[in-house]
Amino acid sequence: MKFLHLADLHIGKRLNDYSLRDTQRDALNKTIELMNKRNIKLVVISGDIYDSHDPSAESFALFDEYLSNLHKNDIKALIISGNHDQEDKLNYASKLLRNDGIYIVTNVAESINKITIEDTNFYLLPFVTKYDVRHAFNQEVSTLDEAIKVVIDKMNLDKKEKNVLVTHLACIGSKEKKIFASGSEVSLTLEADGSIGGEDIVSSSLFKDFNYVALGHIHKAMNIESNMRYPGALLKYHKDEANYKKTFTIVDTNDFSIEEVPFKALHDVVLLEGLFDDVKKHVEYKDDFTYFKLLDEEYIVEPMAKLKSIFNYAVNISYKSKELNISNTENYQDIESVSKLDLFEDLFKSKTGDSLSDEEKNVVSSLINDVWGEN
Repeated sequence: MKFLHLADLHIGKRLNDYSLRDTQRDALNKTIELMNKRNIKLVVISGDIYDSHDPSAESFALFDEYLSNLHKNDIKALIISGNHDQEDKLNYASKLLRNDGIYIVTNVAESINKITIEDTNFYLLPFVTKYDVRHAFNQEVSTLDEAIKVVIDKMNLDKKEKNVLVTHLACIGSKEKKIFASGSEVSLTLEADGSIGGEDIVSSSLFKDFNYVALGHIHKAMNIESNMRYPGALLKYHKDEANYKKTFTIVDTNDFSIEEVPFKALHDVVLLEGLFDDVKKHVEYKDDFTYFKLLDEEYIVEPMAKLKSIFNYAVNISYKSKELNISNTENYQDIESVSKLDLFEDLFKSKTGDSLSDEEKNVVSSLINDVWGEN
C-alpha cells in the first residue's frame, strides 16, 4: 500500500494583503490528481490544517471542499491537529466523517487507539504538551519526552506488525544539531536546555519501534531518521522558503521507501535580490509572490509602487542597509524646516512605496498635533 504524506496546509494563510486561497486550492487539487494517477487511496495529514485558531468561513469552506473531493474519489484520510489548530474547530463532525473514511484526531486520549488500513496500523498523535498528557492519563510527567513515552507505551505496539505514527512536533535526529524552517517555525537550533528556540522538542529515539513516523511542524522537507520524515509545508509561506524545493511525499508500506514528486504551485514564492533596475527586469516572475531585497545605496522614490506596476503579487521590499544615502534629497538639508507630516510621509513612502491618502494624512496630522501641538 502507498499513501501520500502531507503536513502544514495552513489554510487561510496570507502573504501581506494577498490571499492564498486559489494557490492552496490548486495545490490540494493537485494532490488528488497525483493520488488518482498513482492509484493511491490514502492521504495522511500531520497537522496545522488551518493557519489560525479561529479560521475564517472561507478557510472552513476550502477544507470542506477538499474532504468532499477525497470522498468523491474514494480516498481515505488520516488527520491530526497541529499547534495552529483549535481542537473543537477541527474535529467538528469527526465521528460522522469516520463513516466516510475520514479520521480526525485532536485529543491525545484517542491517539493510543490504532486505525488499521490494509496491513498497516496508524496511530494519530496530535500536537500535545506535557500538561495535555498529565490531564488525559492522570500521570505525572516533567518533560515532553516523558509525556510522549507515556503515550507510546499505552499504544502497546505489536512490533511484528507494521506501525506508523502520525504526529506534529519538533524533533531533531540523533545526528542533527539544527533544523531549518520558517514563518512561525523559524530556523531552530538545539539549545543547552534541550529546547529549540524556547520550544520543547523530543528525542528521535522514542520512535524507534515505528516503521515510519509521519511528522508535521517544520516547513522544509527532510528526513530526521531513516524512519522519520517532515514532508514540508504544502506551499512556501515565507520569503525564507523561496529556495525550498516543493515536493509531495509518497510512502510505500511494503518497505517504507519514500518517493518525492516535484510539483509547481499556481503562484510560487520568489526572492529577487539586486539593484532596482536589475530586479525589475525579471518579468518571468510577474505572477509569483515576489519579495525584493534591494542593494541600491541611493534612495529610490516609491519603489514598491513601481514594482507593483510590473509584478502582480509584489509582497515586500527590504534593503541591504537600514540607512540609505538620501543626501540628494534637498528637503533634508535643514531638517528643522521640514514639517513632521512631510517627514512621516517620506518615511512611509520609503518603506511601503505608497503615498498617504487624504484620510491617513488627517489622522497623522491629528496625532502630531496631540503630541507636539503642531503639524
